[in-house]
Amino acid sequence: METDTFFVENLNTDVNLKLYVAVLGYFVTDPVPGGCGDTDEFLECTSPYMKAIYNRDYIYVDIASAKYNDTECSQSTEEFIQLRFFMLYLPEQNHDSDVYFEGIKSMMTLNNILRNGRSIPRTGSNTRRMLSAYLGTGVVYVAVANPITNGSVDESKYSIYVPTTSYGCAPAVDGDCEYMGEFYKITIWGKYISANNNKASLKTLSVLDLNITIPLNKTTTFGDKQLYGEFITLNRTSKLQVNFSKGKDLAFIIFQVHSHLYNITLYKNVKTYKTSVSGTNVGLHSGSKEMESDTFFVENWNADVNLKLYVAVLGYFVTVPISPYMKAIYNRDYIYVDIAPAKYNDPECSQSTEEFIQLRFFMLYLPEQSFDSDVYFEGIKSMMTLNNILRNGRSVSDF
Repeated sequence: METDTFFVENLNTDVNLKLYVAVLGYFVTDPVPGGCGDTDEFLECTSPYMKAIYNRDYIYVDIASAKYNDTECSQSTEEFIQLRFFMLYLPEQNHDSDVYFEGIKSMMTLNNILRNGRSIPRTGSNTRRMLSAYLGTGVVYVAVANPITNGSVDESKYSIYVPTTSYGCAPAVDGDCEYMGEFYKITIWGKYISANNNKASLKTLSVLDLNITIPLNKTTTFGDKQLYGEFITLNRTSKLQVNFSKGKDLAFIIFQVHSHLYNITLYKNVKTYKTSVSGTNVGLHSGSKEMESDTFFVENWNADVNLKLYVAVLGYFVTVPISPYMKAIYNRDYIYVDIAPAKYNDPECSQSTEEFIQLRFFMLYLPEQSFDSDVYFEGIKSMMTLNNILRNGRSVSDF
């Protein structure tokens, strides 16, 4: 160590670089980050740094395994080394160097990592994490190594890899970073109520104004299987009753209602715990035999709150899988999104497995710290049909 000399070169043409130089020191009892390099991905025997590789959909973050207590690298496995990955999002579409360096500095020490970072769950290899890419949004990644002795993690001994970053694009290249917030400029199928309109311009339903009939005719589709889409306002304790006249080519429909911030209750025909669902984003199925007789009801039981809702209907053919609503449950660190398996071509549900059904999840971030209802509804509408999902969404990896 006394004789080591480090050199830093800037080979960029006509660019003066601002750098942040840091040194972290460890004891002999601490694991060596990247001490088991000399692999196809990491050529140095000790590679304490991380690699972030991205494409349009994913960012792959790789490290070389740590080495502990002069053991052979073949022993530096999950049995002897715990590897934890953490991440920190930078402000959306902010490519300022000061913000970038502050993000790195805030993930440099263990206390700051635990305070500022979010744990990244394992998705496969112990030395790799795969995450969704959000073009233009910077992320700082870091990994922490702890030794495992006698089956227990020794948190008093640790080492930290050199943090790495990715924007999911190249900010220095003009036009390479797509702005995430522009999704609401995309033309959406369905009736749109301008953000400049007030509630009086929406269709307002009172206790005496309960009935809407929606014709389901494939020749008048809104596009890409969406047959209907409209904003309404639902008063306190009122119900929206929706009837359907069946289109001749339809096998089933998915009736969905979206509310902002406040829960609603949706049920069809008779309200029971089996036929109703509550939340901000709800939907129910109606099959070909029941479609003409099914009646959907939407209830608003929020005190003194008139709710703006987006009501949509998507129609499908007999060959399409059935799978209506999703559930999102969150805590401080994670959001869990669950669905029931889809059913296809009238098999037993035990057969609706990965062998017969492919399930893909997609996500779209709304602008940071924006709780505006118009932005919220535009986000939902931009993920309503398959074409828009593939255009605007990002695939969510399977954990």
